[in-house]
Amino acid sequence: MAFICRAKEKKLEATHHKFQRRLLGISLKDKVCNKEVRQRTNLKEMNLIIKEKRLRWLGHVLRMEDDKIPKQAMYWQMDHHVKHKPGRLRKNCEY
Repeated sequence: MAFICRAKEKKLEATHHKFQRRLLGISLKDKVCNKEVRQRTNLKEMNLIIKEKRLRWLGHVLRMEDDKIPKQAMYWQMDHHVKHKPGRLRKNCEY
């Protein structure tokens, strides 16, 4: 997934499976694999759902008029001459 680190992606996917199991009334003790759970709920993996939503949003933004903020933000470039505070940059998972 773009812009999400692997650890957060795994947590999101695990939560998604947890909600699907809850909807179906399946306990972890029932030993039903995640693939089977997805087949029963007819849902895709979370990373595919997010990719589809992002592409759909991108389609909206590309069709917007040029004076709209989301369209302007798409082409915005950060000034490369910005000085950072002294010290090491914080290590972030989202880039």
